[in-house]
Parts: sequence; structure tokens; C-alpha cells
Amino acid sequence: MIPYQFGFRKQLSTAQQLLRITESIREGFGSGWETGAVFLDMAQAFNRVWTDGLIYKLITMRIPGSIIMLIATYLQGRLFTVRVGSNLSSDRVIRAGVVQGSKVGPILFNIFVNNIPSPRNCQTQLCLFADDIAVMSTGTSQTIMEDLNTYLTQLGKWLIQWKIKVNTDKCQAVYFTRRRSNPNPLCSIDGPSHGVTAPSIWE
Repeated sequence: MIPYQFGFRKQLSTAQQLLRITESIREGFGSGWETGAVFLDMAQAFNRVWTDGLIYKLITMRIPGSIIMLIATYLQGRLFTVRVGSNLSSDRVIRAGVVQGSKVGPILFNIFVNNIPSPRNCQTQLCLFADDIAVMSTGTSQTIMEDLNTYLTQLGKWLIQWKIKVNTDKCQAVYFTRRRSNPNPLCSIDGPSHGVTAPSIWE
């Protein structure tokens, strides 16, 4: 598993991930730098896991074929119905998602997001806790904007490729600085037709 993911893993918690973020910001201040961060939330994360994409990732991870077949049988061909009063709808096929509340669900979700792009420089950090993503860049205001936009462009392509949506209502962009004035909000994600955009809120 990638080292940035702290969700659904032994001896890792939200508190530890928050501590990691806080210490990074404090160390930046100590070096005279600033930090920009974009916080993103995957929309309906467990329910929207692309099943065929997950099976493909299991294959690329060289999971034994018997286990992949078992998981495929577990995930594919599931049905649901809707009850309104005493009336039931006809069966419909569930085409995406992993089972919430199951022991294997969180593991499968972590596998699905495990190939999220890694930052290409040491100034940019990625912090995940389950379906919550924080992208941080430390440095001067100019390099922060460049690094964040470079990574968010890369991330946007990954989101499109694996059919992942971002809940824009739960996203925030925050700039940590000791200066009175803030830089212009330039961060964005170019998303597909369903709309994946980063907000331009700086504090």
C-alpha cells in the first residue's frame, strides 16, 4: 500500500495524518516558507468504485487468480430492488461499488485508490485518509501555485481514467502564511463532463 494512505490500516489513524500535516506546516514556517493545501472529498467513494477497474488493478498487482475470481464473483452480478410501501421494483444490476460494512470492502477500496499519482517533487505532499485527499505544497508563493497546479492536473487525469468524482461542496483550498495578504487563488482541476473542480477559497 502507498505510504500516503492512513485509512483502514493498522496502527494508523486520522490523528496521525493530521499530525503529519500540522508538522509539515510548522516546519515550513520554521524555514521561512508558506504552505498551500487543497482538501478534496471523493463523492460516494465506496459506492462508486468501478468494479472492472478494480479487477484490473488486482490483476496488475499479481494477486493469485483464484482470489481474483472469488472477489469478482463476490462483486459482480449483485442485484437490488426498491420498496415503496408494499410495492417492490423489478431487479436491477449493481454495476459499481464495494460492499460497505464488510471486512473486505475497505481493503478493496484501498487497492482501488492505491495507484493515485505520487507527487513529482519533495515540496508537494499527498495525504489520504480513506476517501479524503489533501494535497500540500511548501515553498514560496510562486512555486506553491506551480506545484499545486501541476499535481492537480495530474490528479484530474487520474480521476477521469478511473471514473472517480470529487464532491466539490466538501472541497477547500487553504493557504497557510504569516503574511497579511494572500496570493490569487489559481488552483483548479480540469474535470470531465460531470464536473471536477477545486474551489478557490484561501484563508
